[in-house]
Amino acid sequence: GLGDVYKRQQHLCMIIKQKTGRSVSDIIADMIIMDAKSQLMATDLTIQEISYSLNFPNVSFFGKYFKRYVGVSPQKFRNS
Repeated sequence: GLGDVYKRQQHLCMIIKQKTGRSVSDIIADMIIMDAKSQLMATDLTIQEISYSLNFPNVSFFGKYFKRYVGVSPQKFRNS
């Protein structure tokens, strides 16, 4: 049942943390930020288009998320 799925998920997360020293959410965040940076540098897509391509609910949330991990807004990153 669902309890078993949850236990397996917890176990997998624990193994990943033991092997990498990092949480699954940190690894996922790094991959999202890498993808965002790549799109900002290598494409002419708008920040809104990049936001949607990464499945963010809106541009505002994407901007806050990006700034939390990178330290600057997506626009500042693109312009630097």
